[in-house]
Amino acid sequence: QYRMNTDIQRIANTLVYDHALVCGAPSVAARRLTLPMPSALPPPPPRYNDSAHNWLATALDPARSVVFLDTDAAGPSAPSYWEGGERGATVTDGTGSGGGGGERVPVVNAAEVAVVALLVRSLLAAGIAGADIGVIAPYNAQVHALRAALRGSASTPTADVEVETVDRYQGRDKPAILMS
Repeated sequence: QYRMNTDIQRIANTLVYDHALVCGAPSVAARRLTLPMPSALPPPPPRYNDSAHNWLATALDPARSVVFLDTDAAGPSAPSYWEGGERGATVTDGTGSGGGGGERVPVVNAAEVAVVALLVRSLLAAGIAGADIGVIAPYNAQVHALRAALRGSASTPTADVEVETVDRYQGRDKPAILMS
């Protein structure tokens, strides 16, 4: 494997490849994201602020190649639970009783979209080029929601940030990848 540093590779090795992957070069194994302007990282907005620590700085710490964030604290992602496939999901009442009328709707996690948009804008503020950032989501509806949330402004242009489904991103890489 020639594109993953050791920490990222360890996840794939443990979960899927039974530790068979080997990094092709020591320079790749040791590669880390470099923030050109780390002091430009903004504090998290009050809605996402945890007084115990600055989770945003922790999540974007270049010493951490992989970070999992629990977005439940960011607020409700949707009014109900989603079940189903790519083209839509069946809305249920969350009780497992099948209530909710069986209406088909897109699969979108709005709270996660907001957190990912905040992370992308923070990476841009810290000097990472938009072309070096990729955002990957499993569902088309989530991709569309992420793209809408990332529409650029004069202060944080996001046009070069690539947002695609897992299938469309297959076999490609960027220095900074966010999974939604």
